[in-house]
Amino acid sequence: MCGVTVTVEGGRAATVRPNKQDRWSLGHICPKGTTLGALHHDPDRLRTPMIRYGSEWKSASWEAAFDRLETLVAGLRERHGPHAFAAYGGNMAGKDATLSRYSGLMLATSGIKQVYSSGTVDQHTKNLSAMLMFGNEWKIPIPDLDHTDLFVIFGGNPAASKGSIFSHRDVMGAMRDLRARGGRVIVIDPVRTQTARSADQWIGLKPGSDAAFMLGIAHVLFARDAVRLRHLDGLVNGLETLREIVTGFSPQWVAHHCGIDAIVIENLADELIRTERSAIYGRIGTCTQTFGTLASWMIDVLAILTGNLDRQGGSMWSRPVAPLVDMLATLPADMPVVMGKSRVRGVPAVLGQFPASCMAEEIATPGPGQIKGLLTFAANPALSAPDSGKLAQALPLLECMVSLDNYLNETTRHARVILPSPSFLESAHYDMWSWIFCLTSGGHYSPPVFPVT
Repeated sequence: MCGVTVTVEGGRAATVRPNKQDRWSLGHICPKGTTLGALHHDPDRLRTPMIRYGSEWKSASWEAAFDRLETLVAGLRERHGPHAFAAYGGNMAGKDATLSRYSGLMLATSGIKQVYSSGTVDQHTKNLSAMLMFGNEWKIPIPDLDHTDLFVIFGGNPAASKGSIFSHRDVMGAMRDLRARGGRVIVIDPVRTQTARSADQWIGLKPGSDAAFMLGIAHVLFARDAVRLRHLDGLVNGLETLREIVTGFSPQWVAHHCGIDAIVIENLADELIRTERSAIYGRIGTCTQTFGTLASWMIDVLAILTGNLDRQGGSMWSRPVAPLVDMLATLPADMPVVMGKSRVRGVPAVLGQFPASCMAEEIATPGPGQIKGLLTFAANPALSAPDSGKLAQALPLLECMVSLDNYLNETTRHARVILPSPSFLESAHYDMWSWIFCLTSGGHYSPPVFPVT
């Protein structure tokens, strides 16, 4: 997303540096961006399809790889039917415009019903709360850090992530600017992270108690008659129901569950009341917990109760040049949130995806509907998924596995066929996804630097 300049010398990417002329990033870059050249020239990167024969891997032509793939897939479909296949997509499935478009098209036309992704590991609870609250899983409000007076972070560490589901050229620099103009930064996290150490205040909650903490804040807002909807008046449903719900979440009751003093909850509520513009941001810590959906929802609820949703200095929605969210909004309004349950444990498939934590047991447990074939693209769940050791033991049980990946890794080594993609410097790139989470509208198109090898 950030602008970079690639210098080519002797047919190699000699340097990758931040583009100081870029109108959006203004010379900022994350560490990963500077490694594009090393990644392109990495001798371990696959440049041709690979076919596995027993334990031996051999390079193959694209024609031979597709012939082998056709034989494997057709045989499995004939033996077990199309529903014996599953698919797992990684983070890059959403970062690359081509892959995000065509992977979705492929899944829609293939008959594959069991879909898993890395998103179910780290963000799906936020997608669900956005879907239920705003009617679109990607209508996620973004903190207006450049104009706020108070920035509250739940379970996020932008000093390490540079912003997750929150695109900003320099999050930590913007936080310093906020403090310089008299604002405050508060980090709420069980761990005193790098971000917490640079904040004005750190509140160390018990893990998984974020939702209770926020319900306690809402209790104070209602008890003190301090709810101010402002421009949202007349647009909010369920306010009285919420008032009844939070009645039982007094700061004194919540404090015990959070491992803090009640006065901490009351003080933050008071600060939200007296601060004109506040932005609340939650990330992976609020998503990957027992009450992740509730915590994700409460972040937006507090923005509403303080009149800071869809308001400068509060939490706002983006308006990118490529309106991907608006295109996704054309999905049927009556599309169910839960689309079936997993075979073994009966875990709901939320927004069309099963939790990644279910995949190993769905492969290893015999019976009708057992996963016999798997397609992975831009993913390494045998390393990154929950209980990855169990998944690594299950993958060899598959009769057919195909991977779209540039490396032979912990996951793809179990595949029968690996189809590599061009490197980042060999392909054109337009990042549609990251602009969804950016309050500055823009777009970057990059042509290939090198021809495909």
